[in-house]
Amino acid sequence: PLAGAFSLEAEVTGTLHDPRGTYRMTGKDVRFRDQELTPLHLAGRIERRTLYLDRLTTGTGEGKIEGRGEIAFDGRDLAFHLLAPRIPVAELTRFAAREIEASGLLSLELHATGSVTAPLVSGRLRIEGLELDEQTLGDSELDLETAGDEGGRATPITIAGHLFDRAISLSGKLDLAARRYRVTGRIERAPISPARMRIERFRGEMTIEGKLGDRGGRRIGVAFSELRLSANRFRIENRGAIRLDMRGEVLSVAACELAFAEGDRAAGALRVTGGIDLGGEIDLLLRGEIPVASLPLSSPDFRAGGGFIEVDALVAGERRRPHLAGSVRLRGVAFPIPGTRQRLHDLDGVIAFFS
Repeated sequence: PLAGAFSLEAEVTGTLHDPRGTYRMTGKDVRFRDQELTPLHLAGRIERRTLYLDRLTTGTGEGKIEGRGEIAFDGRDLAFHLLAPRIPVAELTRFAAREIEASGLLSLELHATGSVTAPLVSGRLRIEGLELDEQTLGDSELDLETAGDEGGRATPITIAGHLFDRAISLSGKLDLAARRYRVTGRIERAPISPARMRIERFRGEMTIEGKLGDRGGRRIGVAFSELRLSANRFRIENRGAIRLDMRGEVLSVAACELAFAEGDRAAGALRVTGGIDLGGEIDLLLRGEIPVASLPLSSPDFRAGGGFIEVDALVAGERRRPHLAGSVRLRGVAFPIPGTRQRLHDLDGVIAFFS
């Protein structure tokens, strides 16, 4: 996963059994996975049948990454420490490449001791003041630790922490020997607030599992047990659990229903089922009746209007340019005519789409 142009200088004396010396390595145009790094510098020595890393430095720009450690030739003794304090999130290539406005600070502390076959790992990942595209997500923190070794083999690394000002709590395990991970989470509230909507309840559970390096085999499952939104004078709630399942790049939406209510009066429902391949195709079926005033429209004149939109449509095809087949029926819709003081009211009709 580490790529770039590297050069190595070393001076070694002694014997093959007991070499002694020093080494220096530099790297330019360095990338770790998809992250661009500043020039890499390594310096260390070889003595007492041990390779010592006295200094490792690189970074992301303003953010600095430093490390040091040692490893015995027979692999029985290992020590490594990596520190990356207060790296600006905006310097992470993953956000910059997607033109996501990001701010906040990421700090990483990682320690490994023990042996190569049974490393004891501990660490902490912390993100402070995270904002993405003007949405405040707050602080997140994850702790990593191995409990010990079992017969010369390390126990899985335990993962525990919280995301987005404790909106989501996480726990799980990472088995380095099997290269597998499984993390479960409890969702207590929504980490973000959509425009012109208020989230009153947002609870559920999530599971993330897979194998290191195998993005295609990764699975993310989310089940929302409670979802309640308010938009204008309407309340929007789930009827039954909302289940999302993502395997690799394919997101599946199990049949679910959102119910609309105005006070104690039922005011429509929307049913959704289907799937989205983030790398290509989309296939979603939408059916239901939506109050116009519940839509998060920017104009208060539209939000104050009445009427319903009845949807029976299939959205399919390429994700970036999907096709729409079906119909949208307007019933009793009212809205202002731009540039005049007049309003259309009691508008009825059908818009049919063919693909």
